[in-house]
Order: sequence, then C-alpha cells, then structure tokens
Amino acid sequence: QKDTLGAAPLAQETGYMIFCFAEDDWVLQAQGSASQSVSYSAPTLPVKSTLVEGIAFKDAVGLQTTLDLTPPAIAAISATATETVITVSLTLSEAGTGWCRAVRKDFVVPTALEILDTAFSTGALSSPFSGTATITAYDAQGTPLQLGTDYDIYCYAEDDLCAGCRLANGMGPVAVEATKTSIRTQDNTPPKLRVVDVRAIASDQLQLTLQADEGIRLWCAAWPTSSPPLDSSANPLDNSNFEDLIKTEATSSAQSCADSHGAACGSFWVYDLDDLEDTDADDLVNITDYQDRQT
Repeated sequence: QKDTLGAAPLAQETGYMIFCFAEDDWVLQAQGSASQSVSYSAPTLPVKSTLVEGIAFKDAVGLQTTLDLTPPAIAAISATATETVITVSLTLSEAGTGWCRAVRKDFVVPTALEILDTAFSTGALSSPFSGTATITAYDAQGTPLQLGTDYDIYCYAEDDLCAGCRLANGMGPVAVEATKTSIRTQDNTPPKLRVVDVRAIASDQLQLTLQADEGIRLWCAAWPTSSPPLDSSANPLDNSNFEDLIKTEATSSAQSCADSHGAACGSFWVYDLDDLEDTDADDLVNITDYQDRQT
C-alpha cells in the first residue's frame, strides 16, 4: 500500500522511494530481565531511528520500480480496405505494440505466433496509445489479398518491456479471439471474360461459351460487318455509347440474346461461390439459390 490507510495499492510500473523507521525492544528487555542493578531505572521509551538515518536508508536503497505483469487490452479496433490492402486502426490500454493478420471469413482463429508471423504491426508507445497496422499480404510468404473477398481480422498486442521484466506481457487466446473484425476488400476491377468457344449453331444463331473471373451479368450482341452499330445520333460504337448499344440490341427481343435455359441476357447472374458470401443484392442468399439458378 502507498498510504497510511492501506486503501491505495502500489501502481504497476511506477518508481517509488522507500522510507523506513525502526525502534528497538529495550523497554521489553529491561522490564523482563531476571535481575536488575541497584541503580535500575525503568525505561519509558524504546530507542528510535532518526530522520537523518531514515533518509540515509532511502538513499541507500534507491529508486525501486514495480513490475507490469498485466498484458495490454485492445480498447478499440476498426478496419478499412482497398482491393489489396487492409488498414487496421488500434488503440491499446497502455504502451505497447500490436500485430494484426487477415484470414478468410470463418477460418480458424490464428494463434499469437501465427499473427506475429506475418509481421504487420504498429507501435503505440505514447498516450492515447493508438496506431495503424497495414496488412498487404495473406501470409508470411507474401500471398496477395484478393479483391472482393471477405476476411476476418485478428490482432494481438504486447506491452513494452518494463524495467526488471524479462518478457513482455502478451494477450491470451481468448482476448485475441475477441478482436475479430470482419471486412470485405473492394472490387473496383471490371470482370474479365475468357472465350471458351464460339460457333454458329443455326442460320440465325451464334453460340458463345464464356468464362468469367467473378460473378457477372452479361449482355452480348452481334452486327453484320456491312452494317456496324450506330447510336440514335448516327455515332459509331465508342466509349460513350457502347454499353447502351450492346444492352439495347441484346434486349430488343427475347430471342436477341439468351442463355442455354432461354433466360434473356441481363436478366440473370452468372454466379461464383464467392457470391454466397457478399450481400443479398445479387439475389443469391444460400447454396440452394446457387444450385437453383443453374449457373
């Protein structure tokens, strides 16, 4: 305790000067003696140390600092993302260092060593003990983060090594699990199409087999080489009108463009399994939806 009432405990990682006062047991010895001299006079007070001696003791012992054996807590955490980078903002309860790692959504919680392995860290050494960790890879081998992908972020923190401490104090597995922060990387890149096959299957039909690198909606249109497309102002196909021209032609009739099930182009999604993880805006909610759409 650091006060006379015993109500204020010593604070961790704090320097203290130690003062001591002592008195002997001469009164008890004199009064309890088996024999006493003829000139014996009972003492009334013990022999006590002086202030000068107390100060000398304090100076001899010197400044003593308590240890910090409590790991830091992550008081606040938030994350933002681009297509390939996740930025995590941390606030610790004390001076220390935080590390963060991204794993795929609902994967097993990484251990502290697995988080440290990727080395995405931030120092938070002065109040308010905040910092930013930038995650640029999925693992220690540098595997890039993927665009349009759901990740869970987990963080681990250690305090700064206190004077007299042999090891820094680190968060336990329960505290690490509690840092879970979910985020989805952005997808600002247009889909890429790979032509698998193109063939004429009738006098008035062309069949395209395409592969996309992500979930898409698709419109296709064909014009004879002798009559290239023109917009309503008689402008040829260019960056300003190509989307409207293709969509208009593809949806001009039910037969203009359709998939192998007869669904009109633009009325259906070509899904991939990642579409199960994003929002319901694409009308794909569960695996049954994915199977029913026959895509």
